[in-house]
Amino acid sequence: EHVLRVVREYNQIVLALLPEERKLFNHHLRNLDKKIGPGLSKFNWNHAGIKEYFVRESCRECAKVYDWVKQFKKNNADIVAVCKQISEMHLIKIEKKTVHRDT
Repeated sequence: EHVLRVVREYNQIVLALLPEERKLFNHHLRNLDKKIGPGLSKFNWNHAGIKEYFVRESCRECAKVYDWVKQFKKNNADIVAVCKQISEMHLIKIEKKTVHRDT
C-alpha cells in the first residue's frame, strides 16, 4: 500500500508529460528515481518507521517535481496564448482605395 502510493504519485508526473517534455524534465526524473529507487528494492521494511519515512520523503519529492511540471504546463499555455495574440495582431493599417507610390 505504501509503495503503491509512491508509484501512483510518480506515474502522475510521468503521465502529465508529453514525450518531448519528458526530455526537458529528464534530470528531475532521474533524481527522483535515485530518491525512490532504494525504497523499492533495498530498505528493510520491517524497521520501525521506515515505511512512513520513505513514503513521506518520496511523496514530498514527487510533489515538488509535480509542482514544477504544473508550473511548466501553465507557463507553456501562457506563452502559446501570447503567441496566438501576437499572430492575430494587425501591425500595419492599409487604407483601401489609396495608391501608394514609392518616391
